[in-house]
Amino acid sequence: MSNLPFDIHVLRYANLYHHADLTKATLHATKFSRTCGDVCHAGIWLKHTEPHMIGFRMEACLYAQASAGILLDHPIVDLKNLWERPFVNFNLEDFDERYAVLKNHPTRLQCINLPIEALRLAMHEK
Repeated sequence: MSNLPFDIHVLRYANLYHHADLTKATLHATKFSRTCGDVCHAGIWLKHTEPHMIGFRMEACLYAQASAGILLDHPIVDLKNLWERPFVNFNLEDFDERYAVLKNHPTRLQCINLPIEALRLAMHEK
């Protein structure tokens, strides 16, 4: 690990994230970080009542963007685990090994969870 305040892998995962136009999303939610004021807007497009696509619009740090990038890199069927299972004991590293790199920064766990929580809020809007 370098002396940078972030790891190069975090930057690489953040590069997977891109802004989405959420105006036509079937379900949407906004989650605010309690610690730093970051904002994450999540949208889910449904097709025949099943999730078809997700998107994010964020005003957030690199760690939140990296987490969103990892989510966007998954097929939608994989993401069902995030909103169908209790989140309290959910191990992100079991979901995707790339979260292990992000969890090397324990002070940023709320940032990492922000897009996941926004996505879960949107899904429960059904």
